[in-house]
Amino acid sequence: MSVTCVACGAGELEPMADLGQVPVLSGVTFDDERSALESPSARMTLACCPACCLAYNTSFDASLIEYDASYDNSLHHSATFQGYASELAGRLAREYDLRHKQVVELGCGKGHFLVELCRRAGARGIGYDPSYDGEVTAPEVTFVRDFISWDEPGEWDFFVARHVVEHLPDPWDYLSSLRAACGTRRVCGYIEVPDAIYDFERSPWNCHYPHVSYFSATALARLAIRAGFALLRLVRAFDGQYLALEVGLNGPTPDRIPFTGMGLRREREILESFRDQYPKVATDWRNRLESYGLERCAVWGAGAKGLAFLAAVDPGREIGAVVDLNPGKQGRFLPTGHQIRTPAELAGGDIAAVIITNPSYRAEIEQTLAAVDIRAEVIAAH
Repeated sequence: MSVTCVACGAGELEPMADLGQVPVLSGVTFDDERSALESPSARMTLACCPACCLAYNTSFDASLIEYDASYDNSLHHSATFQGYASELAGRLAREYDLRHKQVVELGCGKGHFLVELCRRAGARGIGYDPSYDGEVTAPEVTFVRDFISWDEPGEWDFFVARHVVEHLPDPWDYLSSLRAACGTRRVCGYIEVPDAIYDFERSPWNCHYPHVSYFSATALARLAIRAGFALLRLVRAFDGQYLALEVGLNGPTPDRIPFTGMGLRREREILESFRDQYPKVATDWRNRLESYGLERCAVWGAGAKGLAFLAAVDPGREIGAVVDLNPGKQGRFLPTGHQIRTPAELAGGDIAAVIITNPSYRAEIEQTLAAVDIRAEVIAAH
């Protein structure tokens, strides 16, 4: 089946990698092991656009995904991530002068970021997300437990779409609708997605089913321009793991913008390398952990990256433990059948190695391990 690039629209995608059967519900945990193991899996095949270096899951089936209150990809239980999000909220509030302005967040999750942005800016906000659970509230923010309706979208001065666009089967249609909803008003916005080039080069565990599109800097820029937005800034964020795009409409735009893309040629090289190297990545990691003894290894983080790592490297559930700081996940089960534990539950065990799938949290994880007197080697799986 031929698929035209959903980012630049330039032409057909070319085969890139077959990731086999993967868990579908990477943001969901379960009450018991049986329910977890009965959760769906699906084929995942990536193809890439030679014109802009977008990668896309051509096997994606939207009917398998449901974003309700059970979906939880919140990272705010980490002090490291809280610091990043807080600094970002402060900068956007300051640089875009959001005092007394209306802010909308598309895909606001549990609401943490929107509340902080509005409080720091003195702004009013409305957040849309079917997974919003009512735990975070604020008088200046209204939450809608649904997707935004483009028929009556309302008005705003600033929009935020963090880790939303990569989940969409047709991101161009979505951003075009967003552009139309902005009308003739002067509007600015912030769009954040995982940097696919970082992931394909260093972190293959960020390839998971709910992510349909994997954006290079080139692909994200071309998508935004094609949808009708003017680029204001495009940089890497969170230790290079994210692409942070700021856009504007109906106002002055700079002749040149801050841009940290590495260029189309290098992006292509990294995608080609991933295609060649991915088949042996899981085997190499499996062999490495076996040298410690799988039962003496723990994986830190029950998010999407941790799930992808476990599904690829430990399908037999031989690894000793999986831990996470999120109390809403502790005691529950991942779709792979691994139970999620607290860091304190590692204490007293014979853990030789703790595998982390995101190196940005290394210092925080090492401090937590020291606090519970665990002297294990911390290994970044990238």
